[in-house]
Amino acid sequence: MAGSLSVDDKLMGEKMHYYCSSSEDESEEGKEVTNAKSSQAAGQPGLSTNTGPKGVIADWRRFKQLETEKREEQERELVDLQKKLSLTCRSNLDDDKEKDADEELWKELECLDNDFLREYQQKRLEEMRKLLRDVPQYNSVTDLATANEFLEATENNHPMTTVIIHVYEQNSAPSTAMNGCIQTLSKDHPTVKFCRILAHRAQLSSKFSEEGVPALLVYKKGELVGNLVALGDTLGEDFFAEDVESLLNMHGLLPPRTMPEHVLAMS
Repeated sequence: MAGSLSVDDKLMGEKMHYYCSSSEDESEEGKEVTNAKSSQAAGQPGLSTNTGPKGVIADWRRFKQLETEKREEQERELVDLQKKLSLTCRSNLDDDKEKDADEELWKELECLDNDFLREYQQKRLEEMRKLLRDVPQYNSVTDLATANEFLEATENNHPMTTVIIHVYEQNSAPSTAMNGCIQTLSKDHPTVKFCRILAHRAQLSSKFSEEGVPALLVYKKGELVGNLVALGDTLGEDFFAEDVESLLNMHGLLPPRTMPEHVLAMS
């Protein structure tokens, strides 16, 4: 009976109003379904139900319509492409004008850059002069007697002060040569704080006293930045201040000897 649902219908979730309660309703519903299908087929675009000459003509007209629409779309795309090309393509005259404008702009920028760099350099020189005026001048070698004096010599110095401590021992030919060299260098580099101390007074080992001297320990802002030991092996037993200066410069440990005087003299 149409009035009752089967198990399959329940599982499929069909609703009761989809079913008819009489044969008359079923007959009417069948007619409506048949008419709906026929109407849908007749109104579907691009589909001709007439297979005779009229149907062939209708199909041909539809084909030509689609062909015309496709051609019009291609023409629109071509016009759009031409517009884009007209925006990006320029004549040689336009290129020359822009090149001249760029060159003029570069000249203006160069003038601005030169003025800016000149002003910046002048400002940096003024800052350097002011800083160098406060740097202590030493011009001599300071003898250190104890390990505490050693530590004090490396601390609480001007930020631009370089401290070079010569660790040496008596009865050592390379140590004697180094003592003479740092005396000369202290005059050539008055802003460098040169000191010297015996290895055993710095509480270094006996092995260092025998094999590590002469040694140059370089400090900046309280930090050890250079540690050159056993320099007798590098420089020999007899050497000159120029040799030591070149060695320190090679390691970037010595400020230029003429920088303070040169900067301070500029106005």
